[in-house]
Amino acid sequence: MFHRKALTIACASVLVAVSPWAAADVTLKGHVNRAIMYADDGVDSETFFVDNDNSSTRIIIDARHPLNDDVTVGAQFEVEQQSQASNEVSMGTYPNHNAFRERKLETYFMSKKMGTLWLGQGDTASKATSEVDLSGTAVASYADTSGTGGALHWRAADGSKLGDKFTIGSVTTYFDGLGRNDRVRYDTPKLAGFMLSASAVTAEQYDVALRYDNDFGFMKLAGAVAYADFADAPPSKLPGAESQFNGSISALFDFGLNLTLSAGTTDFKKLSDLTDTLKDTLEDDRERDEPVNYWGKLGYQFSALPLGKTAVSVEYGETLDLAAQGDTYKTYGASLVQNIDAASTELFLHYQGFELDRDNGVNPEDIFIVMGGARVKF
Repeated sequence: MFHRKALTIACASVLVAVSPWAAADVTLKGHVNRAIMYADDGVDSETFFVDNDNSSTRIIIDARHPLNDDVTVGAQFEVEQQSQASNEVSMGTYPNHNAFRERKLETYFMSKKMGTLWLGQGDTASKATSEVDLSGTAVASYADTSGTGGALHWRAADGSKLGDKFTIGSVTTYFDGLGRNDRVRYDTPKLAGFMLSASAVTAEQYDVALRYDNDFGFMKLAGAVAYADFADAPPSKLPGAESQFNGSISALFDFGLNLTLSAGTTDFKKLSDLTDTLKDTLEDDRERDEPVNYWGKLGYQFSALPLGKTAVSVEYGETLDLAAQGDTYKTYGASLVQNIDAASTELFLHYQGFELDRDNGVNPEDIFIVMGGARVKF
């Protein structure tokens, strides 16, 4: 028995010694993004120490095997860890996540001539198509305006909550495609600044996207448009939705002025499509109004300090008819970001105001937040 075990161990050692597996080019990177956030919901106010969800604290491991001058095989592992995320805290509620949460667990096959094939948990083709942003202030605020204060509750004038789930995040969305999911995705090579992507996702969903970016010297221009089919698995905010269309565009001029726009909408199944019984009974094609989101940012970048570039911006956005017919959600904000190039750090300060008007006459108190902090990259 002893000799058999010894022989087994010896054989295994030889196999390991002659293993053909080649070492990969491995990169470890990430960032920590912490902030102090003050919130006022019109009745109460509180100060939170948060993880800035506009760009959550994360660790990224990227491994690459170059096969030749054209083809690279790789894998990416990305997780986030948030303590009191800025989109989850609310008055008296301080959620902590004691475990890493997955963002990307994927393999990829990249060819300069043929494009890139992705397999696993990661960005779908339509992910991030609503958030193209060249302003330099995206770490403080971008098209997803519920990233800071999204869990704050709307309050009536008498101080009562208008429902446990009636929060900022429940009345707005930026329609950013199918997000991250388990999928297979293909990206074409870039041609004249354009790249086409498509993915097939869990639950028989699919999406397509077209991206563009180019530097004209006097101006950098980037944009994206996407279409997503929800099949029978729409987001929880959009019950009955069957598809979605969204996009964004951003322009940065060489003298620092920049403009960013984002918009999206969704299609709902007609009542007559729900069941044959309903079709026979209603005898019409009525459908609810399609919710729409519009958002824009005007910014300016300049070199005021030797530390690095300074960026400022103002923004305004609306979401219509999302949580209920006749809802008008309005948000407005201002941001300041100071780069410290030598430390791979961004210092940021942000103000955001939130308003909601309802057709039923129950208009809650306005909410605002002020947040300041730092993102340190490594």
